[in-house]
Amino acid sequence: MSLLKLPEITTAWARVIGLLVIIIGSYDILNGRNNVMPLIKASIYLRILFFIGILVLYISGQMTKEILPLGIIDLLGAIWTALSLKAEP
Repeated sequence: MSLLKLPEITTAWARVIGLLVIIIGSYDILNGRNNVMPLIKASIYLRILFFIGILVLYISGQMTKEILPLGIIDLLGAIWTALSLKAEP
């Protein structure tokens, strides 16, 4: 994690987090491909909540500023999804 200057974690925890990312990402892919609107719409709010959580961790001093791009990227993805849904007829 030295590349992002994030706190060190054990290899086991890194693998657990990686597994969660793969599983959650798979849900998102399947929802998008099958046009599951309730879950796609819910993902907008959940991604905004993720950004807020990252921001709280930074403001409270529990994480360094290097974590902020992860939240910002997800927030931009949420905005993109919301705008895309609005543009659909």
